[in-house]
Order: sequence, then structure tokens, then C-alpha cells
Amino acid sequence: MPVIFQLSKNEIRIIVWGAICKLISDWETSIDEMVFNEQIATGSFRGRFPVDDELCAIMQQMQAQGHIAPYYGVGGSRGACVYQLHRIGSGYSIHVKNTVALESTEFVDPTAGVPREGLIPQIQTWIATKLSIGEGVKPQLIFKINGKELQNLRAWAHWNERQAATSRYIYEFGRVAMGHLGFTVQVTDTLNNEQINVTDYASW
Repeated sequence: MPVIFQLSKNEIRIIVWGAICKLISDWETSIDEMVFNEQIATGSFRGRFPVDDELCAIMQQMQAQGHIAPYYGVGGSRGACVYQLHRIGSGYSIHVKNTVALESTEFVDPTAGVPREGLIPQIQTWIATKLSIGEGVKPQLIFKINGKELQNLRAWAHWNERQAATSRYIYEFGRVAMGHLGFTVQVTDTLNNEQINVTDYASW
């Protein structure tokens, strides 16, 4: 499956891989390029995240070398995207938002809604005919909840671990350059319309 949910004693791990991950990466790059080009051309992005002359010169050099490196502030060196993952049928919907550009999109795991006995041929056909990314290429996004974040989640009154991999919960991960996970972590309980931020900010 393009999205794999793993639950163990010490960790929740969600792996997004293959062609759907490549689509997400391509979308992120297109938004990064838009921000990057505007910062070089105007010195900021829509008046936010200004770059001084020294930084702009460095960015111009990177652009000449074919690199895309927008400035998202001190804490945004890993990017400015937030990812929401929600179980739908047999698969997942993945909503991605660039919090600087305020652009968003949604990707749907092609196995969503497909009966379990039909998963393997569905995946093979989808990847082979529509979204082939080249033999041996396996891009991955790995989202984890462990340590203090997992403790915080398990202490939440609205957490039911037996339903962790069901449509009851929406998992949200925001890229940051700090913390041991590299993401902020929020979980929404759709049954009770409650949300918790389990991020261990004290470790930053």
C-alpha cells in the first residue's frame, strides 16, 4: 500500500512511499520554486520572509546552479508544509499545505475504497500505467510519534489505541527544524470533534 500505518509499543509510524510520495514532492517543489523566485525578484514573498542583499546573492548563486532554496525563516530550513493524513476506506487522504504560500492540495491513496482482495492489482496497475517514477526509485515520507509525544497522546482522554489506524483520527505533522521528530504533531478525534497538540516543545 502507498501509505502504511504501523503501531508498536514505543511508536506510531506512518510511511508514505512510492508514486504518491513523488507527487507530493513534486507539488512541494513547485510551491518552493514560486516562493524562491519571488524572494529573489522582490526581496520577500508577498511582503513576508524578507531576504537581505547578502542572502539574496547566495540564493541567486543557488538558482544559477539549479537549486531551489526558499527562505522560510530560521525554523523553516526543512520546509513550510503541514501534512494531514486521514484514513478513508482501505487507504488515506493526504492534505498538504504550504503555510507560507497558503497553497494547499490533496492526494488520495488509490487504494482508498478498494476491497482488500483487490488491493494488489489496483496498486500495480495504478503505478505502472499512470505514475511510474522509475525502477528502483522509492521516495518516502516518514511521520513518527514516539517518546514524550506518544506519552502525551496516550494520556489524552479521547485516545483509543484500538482505533488508532481507523478513520476516527486525523494525524497532522508540521515541518520544523527543531525537536527530535522534525515535526509538530497534532491529532484530531473526529468522533468527539476534539484536537490535541502532543508536540514536546520543552525538548526544543
